[in-house]
Amino acid sequence: ALGTRIQQHKEADFDAVIAASLAEVDLPAALAEAAHSTAYDDEVARSHDAGKDPEQDAYVGTPTIHVDGTVWFGPVLN
Repeated sequence: ALGTRIQQHKEADFDAVIAASLAEVDLPAALAEAAHSTAYDDEVARSHDAGKDPEQDAYVGTPTIHVDGTVWFGPVLN
C-alpha cells in the first residue's frame, strides 16, 4: 500500500499516505504515530545490521530488516 502510493502514484503527503495505507490493509490508525517516533530507531538499526553477510562484513540488501526471523528487503517507513 505504501509503495503503490509513493512509488507509483507519486503521493508526497506522507502522513496521508500512511493513514490511507493503514486503512487499506485493515491496520489500526494509531500505528501512524510510529512514523514520527524515534522509539524504534535502535531496533530497526539492529535488525538492519543483522542483514550483513558475516563472511564479508557486507550488507546483502538495503534496507534489510528482520521480523520474527524473516528477512525483508526494500522500503521501510521514512
